[in-house]
Amino acid sequence: ATISVSLMMLAATNETLQQTDDLVECFHLFL
Repeated sequence: ATISVSLMMLAATNETLQQTDDLVECFHLFL
């Protein structure tokens, strides 16, 4: 159970990082 929870947290963190990268790219377009 603990392993699956940590894997889910890793996946969520990875998605958040990818979304942040997209936001940064959008900001660079505006700047």
